[in-house]
Parts: sequence; structure tokens; C-alpha cells
Amino acid sequence: MDQIDKSLWINKLWDPLEKIDDSPLHSKRQGIKVAAYCRVSLDSLGLSHSLESQVSHYTHVINSRDNWTFVGIYFDNLVTGRKASLRRGFTRMLRHCEEHRIDLILVKNVSRFSRNTKELIEVIERLKEINVAVFFEAENITSTRSETAYLLKTYASIAQGEIEAASQAIEWGHEKRMLKGMVNIGHTYGYDKTKVGNETVITINEEQAQVIRQIYQMYLDGMSINSIAVELTRKGIKTYFGKELWGSVTVRSILSNISYTGDVKARKMTKDLMSDKRRSSEGLRDQYFIENHHPAIISRELFDRVQEMRNKNKRQSKPQQFRPNPLSRRIHCGNCGQNFRRNRIKPWDYFRCVSAITNKNLCSSPTIREDLMVQIMLQAFRVRFDSQDSKLIKMLRRMLIRINKNDYFEFHRLKALTQIQLAKRLKDIQFTDEDIIQMERDYDKFENRLVEIEDDRKYRLDSIKWLENIKTFEEFAVQANIEYLRAWILSIDIYSKDDYKIYWIDGKETEVGSCEPIKPNREEYSAELNSKGELQVDKKAEFDVVTSIQITSKKGGDLNCVDEEDANMIAERKLEPNLMVKNIQKQLSNSVVMRTSIPVVREQKLKVAAYVRVSTELEQQKTSIKTQYSYYLYLILKDPRYTLADIYIDDGKSGRTTEGRPEFKRMMEDCKAGKVDLIITKSLSRFARNTVDTLTYLNMLKSLDPKVEVWFERENILSLSEKSNVLINLLSALGQEESVNIGDAIAWGKRSLAQRGIVRPTVQGYGYEYDKNKEWIINDEEAKIVRRIYDEYEKGKTMRAIRELLIAESIPTPGGQKAWCDTTIGRILRSEIYRGNYIYQRFHTGFTLVKERVENTGELPMYFIENHHKAIIEEEQWERVQKLVEANEKKRKKSHEKYPDDNGKNESFAKKFYCGKCGSLVGYSRAINRRRNNAEVRCWRCYQSSKGHCDSMQLKQDYIEENFSQLMMDIKFNLAFSEYIDTYIEDLRIKPEEEMQRAILEKQKDELNQKLYEAVEDELGRKGKDAKLVDHLTDEIMKIRERIVDFMAREEQQAEIEEVIKSIRKAMAIFTNDRKDDIDYYLKAPDFQAELFERFVEKGTILEDGQIIYRFQSGFEWKSPINYKAFQEQEKRRKKAKYQLEKKEFLKGPEVKALLKYCEEPKTITEMREYLPRYLTNPNFKKFIVNPLMRKGVIKETIPDKPTSRLQKYYSVKK
Repeated sequence: MDQIDKSLWINKLWDPLEKIDDSPLHSKRQGIKVAAYCRVSLDSLGLSHSLESQVSHYTHVINSRDNWTFVGIYFDNLVTGRKASLRRGFTRMLRHCEEHRIDLILVKNVSRFSRNTKELIEVIERLKEINVAVFFEAENITSTRSETAYLLKTYASIAQGEIEAASQAIEWGHEKRMLKGMVNIGHTYGYDKTKVGNETVITINEEQAQVIRQIYQMYLDGMSINSIAVELTRKGIKTYFGKELWGSVTVRSILSNISYTGDVKARKMTKDLMSDKRRSSEGLRDQYFIENHHPAIISRELFDRVQEMRNKNKRQSKPQQFRPNPLSRRIHCGNCGQNFRRNRIKPWDYFRCVSAITNKNLCSSPTIREDLMVQIMLQAFRVRFDSQDSKLIKMLRRMLIRINKNDYFEFHRLKALTQIQLAKRLKDIQFTDEDIIQMERDYDKFENRLVEIEDDRKYRLDSIKWLENIKTFEEFAVQANIEYLRAWILSIDIYSKDDYKIYWIDGKETEVGSCEPIKPNREEYSAELNSKGELQVDKKAEFDVVTSIQITSKKGGDLNCVDEEDANMIAERKLEPNLMVKNIQKQLSNSVVMRTSIPVVREQKLKVAAYVRVSTELEQQKTSIKTQYSYYLYLILKDPRYTLADIYIDDGKSGRTTEGRPEFKRMMEDCKAGKVDLIITKSLSRFARNTVDTLTYLNMLKSLDPKVEVWFERENILSLSEKSNVLINLLSALGQEESVNIGDAIAWGKRSLAQRGIVRPTVQGYGYEYDKNKEWIINDEEAKIVRRIYDEYEKGKTMRAIRELLIAESIPTPGGQKAWCDTTIGRILRSEIYRGNYIYQRFHTGFTLVKERVENTGELPMYFIENHHKAIIEEEQWERVQKLVEANEKKRKKSHEKYPDDNGKNESFAKKFYCGKCGSLVGYSRAINRRRNNAEVRCWRCYQSSKGHCDSMQLKQDYIEENFSQLMMDIKFNLAFSEYIDTYIEDLRIKPEEEMQRAILEKQKDELNQKLYEAVEDELGRKGKDAKLVDHLTDEIMKIRERIVDFMAREEQQAEIEEVIKSIRKAMAIFTNDRKDDIDYYLKAPDFQAELFERFVEKGTILEDGQIIYRFQSGFEWKSPINYKAFQEQEKRRKKAKYQLEKKEFLKGPEVKALLKYCEEPKTITEMREYLPRYLTNPNFKKFIVNPLMRKGVIKETIPDKPTSRLQKYYSVKK
């Protein structure tokens, strides 16, 4: 990448005011907070060595910089780099960046940082927003440098590609094994796997197989899945992993596992490599069914009967709304060690041990209602803390703040891991295997605690904010709920409602009551088998699950069933399940909610913009730009959640298309640049009345990161709401129909008048003018010209002759020009208006959103209105002239052979070039020379030149194509162009004094915006609203806004020019030869590139010598290095070179070879001519054929001393 390209990237990315403070990697400011990130694997001594070396390296690097402060080393082990959320150290580091604890991150390479391209780019972009840089050592890339974005994407793609390739290789290995019938069935209850050599032998575990058979039989006997799990647990049968508690999920998986038939179905599920999400493989990739893969425990018939029964028993599950459980995996049963699970029995949540849910006899722990759980947690507070202490609330708040601030655990993690690795090195010297195992267990507990503390952070933040308004513990107890109390409580062990142990966030513990496990009243297991070897089952256990529930409330103790009072309470609640909702709705009905408020769930302020479009239709509510500007300004500034981004205004623009709406386009670009979070607009029809545009731009805004939302005020629709998609599609389509229908309604009204003979054409014909009543009257001066045209044509003059006559007398055309044309003369001679009639709707604007005038060929009715106005030409003369025109047209068609279809016109040049002498458009012409094998010549010439009114030359199309190619080479290699474009860009660049001026204007605009807001606010409360001040302030804002927009236009033009130059040089990168010939022609120029021409060239001005000055759409101009004379010289040289080549090839061709054979006997020139009949009359036969052959030595003269002798003959010589 050259320096120019680098400067282009830098100028586009960095604001001049922010260039003072460079990347933290190179900045000299003091106190830069630096951290390092490592992702390593826990491979015996490898981790220790890796961490030690990296810690040493990063410590040395950071300490060597006086202005750097070492924050720490964040690391993750045994975790893939595919997904950031799986890496705790990485996510903690990113959070610390958000909290401004880190300015710079050092990392070994891109693949260590992330192997997910999308995530890496998102993280880097977010870090840029908060001014945090990442330095990748191996690649020597700093994330904040603008030119590194592409490199980062490339390296990230390579890193992602590596793991994708590895994954595909592993998958292919699995597939090859599947094709051989070898599938890993995993850990399957009922089977044992033994390794024999390189093969795995699967055998039946008979004891477990009996349980499998009995599970299938119990299900066929009518027992539910839950009942089967209860029975297995009650009998003390262990699961595959040795657990005593069977769950319904385990039983269900056994009943659905086809592997027990000896068959295997492989590839049932597919896991996404990047997201780790699993889904069914059906329809995504091939699945494999392998029969008789291993010994069967049950028959296929039995399995099919069970599946059929399961399908019959399957209930239609209702979709349930996800409700996060703040105590998930945090309440443990002190009696059996299982977790407590939350269940919902409206209107309360209940918490119960998993074992007790399975069977009440398995565990004696109580069921605890939500309100009692709050009281249990509050009681723990009273036991540990002095509830009468006036400083208790402040102390509790400080505890949470301290935990949040001191949540940097990386040093402790490193220390623990280093100690483990050191112990492994000193194994059998200072440490035993038991010591190392215990250290690893302690480390796992420590990591789990860190995970819990990290996950609880959201609760701590909410509670810190909650405590701001709490003064006493009494208020604390009244307002407390589980979510708030969870901030201090890490987990709870519950033995009964009065006995429990609390584990606090600061590592302390509090026991309430007697924390001794209560043994359940469980039957002792004896694995009794009947005479057939089957397990004895007590089917009565099925009913124990559904007949009782254990409830503990604030009023009662531990019960095995619901007491009367609680039952009545629950029954009453069930009578009115919406009681709370009704109360809330009643309260809300008494409050006033502003209809303009928008729900926003963000902590930081939204950057809000408004879009205003005043179209050609009348505004019904806000009839001027000023009023709409004032309205939206007030709407945005009054909301504390919003900050004003900008108000974009398109004045007098139709919404049919986005073309011609510059402010709309600027708003879209600002959205892409992250300057806007929310757009407010009056309605869908204000946004666009073109359905395609509406949906295209809304989808584009949704695809941005972060997404940009649009609020359509009138329809009260937020574009990001899923429910609004149908409405947006429907209403935008209606908006488009409204735009079309308005035009149709106007046209229909005009047609209705035309049916009655009433038309008001917007343009009157030549020879007529309007009177005060908008009626056509004759313009005497112009009418004389019309009559003269008709008279001269009747006398036999051609249209061309009439044209020359009018031009010679300097009579102006209908358009006020000097030069008449045949088309204008013909139109006057054919027009109905000159005999007093009018044809309405000969042309129309089509049936599309883009207005384009097309000829009416029957799509719409045409109306012939007789005697619409006074005639200039008598009826009889007009009819005679029409017959003459028709007769002359027939003669012309007979005398002129029709040209074949033209497929050689370069459409890129249409309406692009203008004459440098007269300024008229340069058009295309084609000539066919029928005398030279219908050779076609395609040229471009000035329209006035074709009429003889301009002496500019016509240019071959080939020349213009070559001219542009030479221009592209000149832009790349000509140093003068580089100097010119640098100067041009520098002139556009906002100077420091202009930057200060703009800042002053922005400040003035902000101040006026605030004054305008206050003025509107003041007037809102008054009865007689005075708009004078508001109108004055809005006028001032509009003037300042125009000046600011001028600055923005310069910046946009500068960026556009830089992008154009960059694209041209990129497209021309493969052309490296800048050699010219003596007429300044680049010898290795490319062919004409239509894409570059159409993309960048706005117009070309052709000078007198054929040179072309190109004006690019971004505003700069450059002249081509060649003129038409140089092109003609180049053509001559090419023709000469081509002729020499053809001559050379001819002398090697078959005709000359035949001639040489013919001349083995001496022949005269005449005989040689006759042998080649097509050269019989060619006077240059000897010059161009015989003499070159003689110089080559293949033909010789019989009389070499007398070359001109009349007896001279020639013979061929074999070489």
C-alpha cells in the first residue's frame, strides 16, 4: 500500500482534531493502562512454560515504557477461540475495557484473540468506539489504524478457516468410519466397551440390560415416564454414572434410543462450528443407518411398539415464556445435595428439591414459596448484621461497590495455576498425587466461584442503584425481593424452613438453625428378581407423585400435603388470575402518558435524528419546514433519553424515489457511520412512497451494527418490532399507491375535461400565445413564419432547404435558438394545431414511479378536439401539405436502403460529451460505405456541426475509447496529475480557521436550538401563542445550517475524490509499463473500460484539436494526453504495421509456394502474372512480390547483368 492510499484511509477515518492523540501503542501521554491476553491449553508442563514466558515477556515490555501502567494478564485455558462468550477471561477483559480500566491490549496474534471473523470485527469496532487499542504482535497490527481493517479481516478469516478445515478433516474421518459401518455409540447404559487393539468391542452389561428391558416393559404396562424414574430411584438402582436419582429425561432418552435394537442412527444432530448450537441434521446433511452394528438388548418389534405408544401419549406442549430464575443452581439441598428447582403455581413461584419432586420419600426438604424464600434471606441478614445499625445500608452498598471494583482475579488465577504446575514438577519430592489432586479441586472451586461472582454482577449493579433511595433496614426489608438480595448472597444450602446456611459474596458463611442433614424415610433396596430374572416392580409408586405436594409458607411448617388454609388461598387466587393485572391497568388508566414517547431499553442516550420532507403536495398539519423543524427539535430535546443527531430536510421533493433527495441520502450515510440510533419521521409516506425503497432502506438499517430504528409517528410503528413487519409492508405499499393515485386522479380530472373539449396545455404551440384568460391566440410574428414554411414546402422546397433559408435570415427557432433542424420543420408541417385542432394525451408519463415522457401508442385514450383555437393554416392547404409530406416520405424510403441493426454503438458515451466551441451535445452517427464492402464508420459529432452551424470535427468512436484509456494511464503515471489532484484536495480540505468557523457555527446552532426549544416550551403554556420569536430563531438556524452543509459538502467531495482516485489506481494496478512513443502515446494502455467511465465520468468537453477535458462526478477535471491528429498518426502506423505483417505472411503462403514451383522452369513477368490472375493488372507485382523473393534468394534472374532486358526471365532456387 503506497503513501497516497494510506493517506486516503487515514483522512477518511480520522478526524483532524483527533490526530493529536495517536494510538495508545505509540502515544506519549502518561498513565496508559495496558493489559495482555493469552489463550493457552492446559497441557502438562506446556501451560506453565507458556504462561511463565508470556508473563515475563509482557511484564518486561510494559515496564520498559515509563508511561505505561501494567493492568494484568487475562487468559483462558482449554477453551476454543470460536466463541467469545465461552471465554470468561476474555469477556472479563472486555468488560474492564468498557469500564475504562484498560487503554491498550497486547496479544500474541489474531488467532489467539479470536478465531471467529464476525466476532473479532465486532469486538474491534466496539473497542475503537471506547478508544481501546489492540496490538497483535505476530502480525504487527494495531487495531486503531485505519489501514489495518482489511488485514485484520484477512487474518481472522485465515484463523477461522484453519479450525473449519480441521473440523472438516475430523468430520471426514468420522464419515469414512461410518461408511465402513463403524460408529461410536458413546456412553450407553446397558453396554460395556472394551478396547482390543485398534478396535472397540461392544458387549452387553447383563445387569443393566435387565433394567433396560424392564423400563420398556413398564412403559408398555401403562406406567408414565416419571413413574418409571421414581420406581428406579426407590429401588436404589444406579444410573450409568453411578447416581441414585433417576430423572424423566434419562428414562425418556432410553425409551427413544434405537441403539438398544443393535442398530445405530448416526448424524442425528448437527452442531454449528461457530455458535455451538445443535439442531437436527434432517435436510442438512446425510444421516447413516447401520443395522446389526452391535448386540441387541431388545427386539426391533418391541422398540417400534414403544415408539407408537409414545406418539399416542405425546401431548401438545404449550409455548412458555422464558422467565429467568435468579436462584438457578444457587439453592442446594442440605439433605441430599441436589439443587432446588423453581415451579410456578399461580400466582407464586415455589422452590423444591429435585429429589423431592421425583419422590417425596427420597428427600425430606420442604417446598418453599417465593415470599418465604425472601424471609429466609432477610433472616440471614438479621443474623449476620445489626439491623438496628443506622449505617447498615451504606455498609451493604459499599460491600457491593467494593466487590465490583475488586473483581480482577487474573493474578490469583495465574498464581494458583503456577502453583499446580510447580507441584507437578516437584511430584514425589515435595508433593504427592493426593496433594496435586486436592490443589486442582481447590482451583476448580475457585474458578466456579469466579464464574458465580461474574454472573451475579448484574444483580449487584441493580441493588447498588436500588439502595440509593433506601435509608433504613425496615425499608430494605419491605422492598426487598429475591433479585435484590441475590446481590449479597452467593448460594444457599437448605435443610428445612428454619435450618439453612448462607454463603455470602465476600466469602463468609452464616448458619441459621441446625444445619444437620435429615435422612429420608427410604426403603432399603434389595435387587429382587423373579424366576424369569426380571426386576420386581411396585407399581403403586406411580400414584405417590401426583397425590401430594409439600408446601412451606410463612404461616405453616413442613407438611406432606397442602393444609386447608393454604388450599383456600390458592383456590382464591385461581378464581381471579388477572387480579394484579387489573389493578395495574386501573392505576395506569388514571395517569397521563405522552403519545410521542418511545420505549427504549438502553442506559446510554440515543442519538436521534428527524427526517422532514415537504413534497409538492400540500401539508395538512405542518405546512412549512420551519414548523416541522421546531416540532421535531422540541420532541427530541425534551426527552432526557435522547441527544440530537441532526434534522434532515428535503424541500419540495417527491417521495416516489430516493433520487433527488440529498438529505435522505446523507441521513442513510450517517446511519452507516454510527451517527444515528433512531430516526423519527412523520409517516411512512414521508419516508418514501416507493415500496421497494422503503423496504430496502429499512432492511439496510436493520443490518447495521448497532441497528438503526425508525419511528413512524403517525402510524406509531417502530421498524425493529417484529410485529410491525406486516404493517410496514402493507402501509408502504399503500403509500406508493397514494403517490401513483394522486397523479392518476389529476390525470383523470384532465381527461374528464378533455372529453368535454376543455384542455389547458401547459405549453402552447409555436405561433400561439396565451391571453389573459389562458386561451390560445395567434402570435402574428410567429404565425408568419409558420405560413411561410407551409408555402415554401408547397412550392417544392425540401425541409433541408427551408431550414437553410430560416437560418440564413436569422429567424429564431421555437426554442429561441439560432439553428433550425429538419425535425422541427417536419413537426410544424404535420401538426394539427395549425388548422385549429388539438390532440390531447399524445404523450404520457408512463405507469412507473419514475416520470418519463413516452409516446402514447394505445395505452391511454387520446382526445381529438376540433376548433380548439383559431387556425393559422387553411384546411385545404394543410391537407395538401400532408399529402406532399406523405409522398416525399415514400420516395425517401424507396431511394434509401435500410441500414442493418447497429450493435456497435458505445452507449456509455450517450449524453456525455459536449462541443467545446458551441457547447451543444455531441451525438452518435453511423455511416456505411457500400462501395467498400459495407464498411461501417461510427463517429461522434456536435449536433450543430451536423447541421452545418459549427465547424468542429467529428471523432471516430475508436478514438474516444482510446482517448479515455490514455487518460487512465495519464492519471496513474503523470506526476503533474498527482500534483494537481493533491492541490485540488487541499483546496477542498477544511482549513484550521474554517474548522474553527464551523465549530463556532455548530456552537451557535446548538445555542439557537436550545433557545428555540425554550421558546417553544414557553409558548406551549400560553393561550395566545406568539410565533414571531420561534420564526426568527428558525430563520437564523436555517442560515447557519446552510453554511454548515457547505462544509459537509466539501468534506464529502474530498472523500469522494479520494475514493475515485483510489479505485482508478486499483483498477490500473496491473498496468505497470508507462513507456510512450514519439507522439506521447502510452504504448501499453488497456482497452476501454466502460465500468470506470460510467462510474466516474460526468461529462467530457471536446476541444478544437480533438483533445477531451473530462469532468469527473466528484468535481475535478483532467485533459487527455492525446489529440485527434495523434490518433490518426497512430492509425496510419498501425495500418502500415498490419500491411507489412500481411505482406510477410503472404510471401510465406500457399500462392507464393505454388508460384515458386511454377518457376522451376524460367518464366517471364507476364507468365508469372497470368499464373496469379488476381495480380494480372497489378502494376506493383514485381515491386511487392518478385523483388522481395529475389532479396530472399528464392528467385533469380536468367540475365542478372541486364535486369531490364525484355528477354529477362525468372526461375526458383531450392534452398
